[in-house]
Amino acid sequence: MKTRQPHCKAMSLLTGLLALGTAVAQTPPAAAVSAVNAAYAPVCSPAPLQGRNLYLRGSFNGWASANAQRFTWVCTRHELVTRLDGEHKFKIADEGWSLDADFGRNPAQPDGPLALRGGELERRFAGFQRFTLTMNDPQAPELRIEACPLADTGAPLNDTVLFLRGTANNWAALDDFAFQFSCDAYYLNVKLSGRQEFKVADAAWTDAHTVGPGGIGGGAVSNFVLDFAGEQTLRLAWAGGRPQLSLGARSFADPREAAVKDPVALSLLFDARSLAHKTPFGALTPGTTVRYTVGALPGMSRLTLVIEKRQLEGNQEVLNYRELARVPMTRAASGDGRERWRAEHRFSEVAVYGYWFEAEIQGRLFALQNNSDAVFWTREKGSGGLAAVADRPADTGGIRRLRQTVYAADFKVPDWAPDAVYYYVFPERFRNGNPANDPVPGRDRYHHSSVEKHANWLDKPFLPKSGDGSDDHYNNDFYGGDLQGIIDKLDYIRELGANTIYMTPIFRAASNHKYDHADYGNVDPAFGSNADFTRLTQEARRRGLRVMLDASLNHTGSDSIYFDRYANFQQGGAFEGARLRPESPYASWYRLDSSQPDPDKQYRGWVGISDLPELDKMSPAWRDHAYRKPDSVTRLWLDRGAAGWRMDVAPWVPDSFWREWRAAVKQQQPEALTVAETWFDASKYFLGDMFDSTMNYIFRTPCWSTRRAAMRRRCTATSN
Repeated sequence: MKTRQPHCKAMSLLTGLLALGTAVAQTPPAAAVSAVNAAYAPVCSPAPLQGRNLYLRGSFNGWASANAQRFTWVCTRHELVTRLDGEHKFKIADEGWSLDADFGRNPAQPDGPLALRGGELERRFAGFQRFTLTMNDPQAPELRIEACPLADTGAPLNDTVLFLRGTANNWAALDDFAFQFSCDAYYLNVKLSGRQEFKVADAAWTDAHTVGPGGIGGGAVSNFVLDFAGEQTLRLAWAGGRPQLSLGARSFADPREAAVKDPVALSLLFDARSLAHKTPFGALTPGTTVRYTVGALPGMSRLTLVIEKRQLEGNQEVLNYRELARVPMTRAASGDGRERWRAEHRFSEVAVYGYWFEAEIQGRLFALQNNSDAVFWTREKGSGGLAAVADRPADTGGIRRLRQTVYAADFKVPDWAPDAVYYYVFPERFRNGNPANDPVPGRDRYHHSSVEKHANWLDKPFLPKSGDGSDDHYNNDFYGGDLQGIIDKLDYIRELGANTIYMTPIFRAASNHKYDHADYGNVDPAFGSNADFTRLTQEARRRGLRVMLDASLNHTGSDSIYFDRYANFQQGGAFEGARLRPESPYASWYRLDSSQPDPDKQYRGWVGISDLPELDKMSPAWRDHAYRKPDSVTRLWLDRGAAGWRMDVAPWVPDSFWREWRAAVKQQQPEALTVAETWFDASKYFLGDMFDSTMNYIFRTPCWSTRRAAMRRRCTATSN
């Protein structure tokens, strides 16, 4: 089996996205985008004034210390980008107008450095401005004001949020890697090391918002490859309407990085996992009232509980919160010198909610929010539990919500599921129980060529173009594993303590991994027959084992009865012989585009993989075949003995599809288990209307860390 990453394991997202740009640019091309490492790194200094924040205070904000006009210290300077219009008077000062932090016009040098306790400055503004304050002389700091080049037009891509998506973050759109537009460009401070491969793109991988070395959109085929060295700044600017990326020393004043120093704000305490702070604990059913308690030192004038409803769609491309309620919290003293603030909210509907707390202290607003723990492959940061405080941003979209699941009261998973111990089988490589059904080179096809067969079960998998004697195709080399091989080892699996077998797909397909389904109704001939599958489930049941099946209802294979790009089936495929066939009974299953001359562009491959034409999940004909009809894919295999389904790439399938599908599963077999393959926090799927369980990829990092720690302990014990 050639060593291309199988597209539907824990690394499936990574593989799919790499397929968007396989020609990696090792050096910056002389094209629309360039990537340059800056050699110079300035010597950074600690923030002056004991780290106190400085603010632009003037007639535009009532001379207040507003978060929207707070300077950020970066290395050697304070910096602020803000929008101002009209004639305004202003000064620069800390929150308390301290004697050592109140800067204004120097009457002796009106155009020179500022002066401590100087007069009001006055200026006419029009749009976004960048204020830069350097304090080489704390008594006479220098202020530079520049109109932003894009002061009128704003960000080139308007409100679109761009992310660094690559090997550093498993190609996911994570908030920690979100660029910010500031004045003249998009900026991102990073702390990375070594060679990294990436693109810059929005959460949906929209073609018009994807940037690579060749440009944006159609030019973003390949990936950036850059060497990182610690704390640096990426800058994405538009020159002549074309994007230009540069990497240099850390230089961006990121307002999100400002530390909170107010002692009352720092004393705010809320732990979502503690009954002293939130009761009842955990997920809830509708109609439940939750009591929230926040502790703090005296000095807070107002604390508000903010309840919001989450909208999460697709592969996290859409992530929004809509405010539902603002609940004033009531204050009560306690015997330990602290205050307790309490509020209640009744959750009436099934949904995933977000909540946070808005605190007002001496006229300044803070957000008590989820912590900044990273959750693997999840766009939202925060692992729940102990909350963290930050200045309340002007745009609440940047707040990290604590999350609350409210699920249907009648939600029930199969009784056997909580005690399931899984044994995972990749059938082609498990065991060859019947050599008579092995693939035969020359006879068995793989797309427009042949399969390859390993003579030795222990051979190293083929790698195309490596000089190992194999052809140039991935996923077409076989060893001979089959269903009989699994049947032969059922006693062994049971003796290990497993009670459930989960297999990757067994349907007919061209590849060795079988996620490129060619015929949903039949076992692949190299694995055996439909009768072999029924016998497997019967023999498993005799030993107290269940068998879970795996399928993708999001895409088929291009080499399939339904699509038939290579004319290997000639049974009326929608793209038989690489030609659009509108008369095909399967044509409505896909989104076909006859206006494109290039066959590769006449249909949409899942995340750009042309071998996996994506199905139109809104197609009534496809839904009929998938789960509605009595002999549909979902119902047929449950009748043949499957104990449930694991559904591949679930986020790419609409929620409405999964709701109907779940109803069909439970109607056919109430005790069947449904499992979603999701990479991120899967709470939305466990509200009672879609799935029973998930693959738990988010626990990948802690599981590996635990395993490595256990191995180290074992090695230490052995050496001692």
